[in-house]
Amino acid sequence: MEKRIEEVDLAKDDVKDDVIDSEENKTNMEGETKPNDTSSDEVTPDKVQTDDAPVDGGWVDIIGSGDLKKLVLKEGSGVDSRPRKGEIVTMRTNGQLEDGKIVDAHENFKFSVGEGDALQAWELCVPLMELGEICTLITTPRFAYGEVGRKPDIPPNATITYELELLTVEEAVNLTTLPLEGLCKLADEKRERGNDLFTRYDYSGAINSYTRALQILESDESADEDGFKQLQQSKIKCYNNLAAAQIKVKAYGPALKSCDWVLNHEKDNAKALFRKGKVLAVQGELTEALIVTKKALKLEPSNKTIHQELSRLLAKQTEQKEEQKLLCRKMVGDMANMAETTPPKSKMKNKYAILALLAGLLAVITAVLIQSSE
Repeated sequence: MEKRIEEVDLAKDDVKDDVIDSEENKTNMEGETKPNDTSSDEVTPDKVQTDDAPVDGGWVDIIGSGDLKKLVLKEGSGVDSRPRKGEIVTMRTNGQLEDGKIVDAHENFKFSVGEGDALQAWELCVPLMELGEICTLITTPRFAYGEVGRKPDIPPNATITYELELLTVEEAVNLTTLPLEGLCKLADEKRERGNDLFTRYDYSGAINSYTRALQILESDESADEDGFKQLQQSKIKCYNNLAAAQIKVKAYGPALKSCDWVLNHEKDNAKALFRKGKVLAVQGELTEALIVTKKALKLEPSNKTIHQELSRLLAKQTEQKEEQKLLCRKMVGDMANMAETTPPKSKMKNKYAILALLAGLLAVITAVLIQSSE
């Protein structure tokens, strides 16, 4: 159905095997995201109406908003044959745009129910389907490809009509019996799915996919030395991507933890350093942000995005220093005015207080001057 991403181009942000903030998808230092990020509007299968009795000529309004409607064309094997979360389904799918163009046509498309591996419209519809059932599903862009679409075949804001058939329902994958190669392959698929969602601004969906990939990788506790290294490298990719998505939804605390996990296992990881710098800057830790961003640039000296981020941080630092200097000058002026307007009888009483304030002010000015000269 959806294009799998083996490797996302990171020329504008980082290095290989990681998601990138493109020019139109970039988060600024304060963490603002594109207006069309609809991740907060997410609907999951557990929020779907359980009462799916047909209404309006046999159509079922799955969400209750009119955005996702289902019509049974052929009855299945009964409600007991409906797939449950985690089970693997095989679907026949055929989509049609409003202009008649065919999209997402598959004879045997497999995915795990409820894990975000498929189009959200399908994820919400399949738990209401019976084995062998054929249905028509009409979805607005909200549960399909949104404002972004999918180049080159699906335009932005596309309403799609699908014919779906539930062919098979299989048991969920038993991670404890899956060999290392299988675990890594499954985790890579989840991560690639997350990359695809990230590039379409579905950051919550991406977080879900990266988190699921990490859960899969954590399930093997008996790997040998080589296997352990393989798992660690896969986890590093996932945590880096997870941090990028967490920054997009302003989850700065979790993003910092994701970056630190990577750096605890690979201290010279440029991507983790770069993103940690962005988080620290948002949290007001500008000095530390500059340190880690400079380190990232040293590791990736040709990376334009790190250069740009460092320039922003330095400009912010200069701005803060100027603000501190202005504040100090204002305080000195206020002290001088107070001394001039103090009545003679009160001057001796206030002398020691003024001297103490001046001493503290001098210390502040000295600190600012020293910092400015660094």
